[in-house]
Amino acid sequence: MTLSVACGQRTRTALYWESKPRRCYHLVEQLSPDEQLKLVQEIKQQELRRELMIGVEQLNRGEKISGEQVFQELRERHTERINESK
Repeated sequence: MTLSVACGQRTRTALYWESKPRRCYHLVEQLSPDEQLKLVQEIKQQELRRELMIGVEQLNRGEKISGEQVFQELRERHTERINESK
């Protein structure tokens, strides 16, 4: 059972979750552990789709950066994480 079904809504789970968190928390507590795990996976998948769509829209508007710049930023983030964990 997805949260959108549990909430009796036809909206997408993550969007409903953001608009009515109290009701959703109550409903999540009623789900089995397996259903809770599936719900978490569904929400993560929807968030990834949303982020991808933002990227596609940015590309369509011509907002892009070079691959070298992307990898440079990734290297910097990686270095920061390594330094934080020390």
